[in-house]
Amino acid sequence: MKYRLKDVASVIRSKNSGPYELTFDVIFKEFQIYEKVKTAEIINKNSFSSMYNIPESDIISLVCFDPAKAIKVTIIRPIP
Repeated sequence: MKYRLKDVASVIRSKNSGPYELTFDVIFKEFQIYEKVKTAEIINKNSFSSMYNIPESDIISLVCFDPAKAIKVTIIRPIP
């Protein structure tokens, strides 16, 4: 079964992380779905860089944060 991210996430947002970085958060509605996405590595540096048309080297970190059922991606801000 295929799901769209907007259907399984309660929050999808970007936010400032200072003058040189942006952070994207995907917070899932259910822990079970979060675990499946995390285990399958659906959101990874390669997929994220393709989605946003940036080089993988611009991704500073990609972190799975279990207590919040969240995946956080921080990138170099394209325009400081």
